Amino acid sequence: MKRQDGLIGNYLATDQHVVDYFQNKGKKDLEEDKKAFSEDNIKQVLISYLHADGWNTRVAWGKNRGIDIDATRETDRWIIEVKGMGSYQQMNVNYFLTILGEILQRMEDPYAKYSIALPDIQQFRNLWDRLPLLAKVRTGITALFVDENGEVTEVT
Repeated sequence: MKRQDGLIGNYLATDQHVVDYFQNKGKKDLEEDKKAFSEDNIKQVLISYLHADGWNTRVAWGKNRGIDIDATRETDRWIIEVKGMGSYQQMNVNYFLTILGEILQRMEDPYAKYSIALPDIQQFRNLWDRLPLLAKVRTGITALFVDENGEVTEVT
């Protein structure tokens, strides 16, 4: 498969959509970028983001059960569910639907803020944009998008 620079590169066939995404971006090594979009790496970026704003965090790392990030600041509470990037486009759709179900199941505190956090790729942005406004308004859920440079963008 030809890379953006015109040279031939070898990639795992199962990573085709990931390869296409990063080929279009250029620059970074595929494995480094895939690691940037792993669930635990996104959690680490979010922890730094939250701590910089005065939040304390409890985190469920790896495959541990429970709330992915439970943040508190004085009397405020912020519940965040996190997903990384899948190996296929269809897997990302499943991740998006799963994260919505997970955050809905966490909605027990009427005073908490609830968010989902995902890699900042166009597919996840499109899925968030297609979620009906009424669902976003009634649940109050926001989306946190984390890009490959560790920048966090919150979208309501």
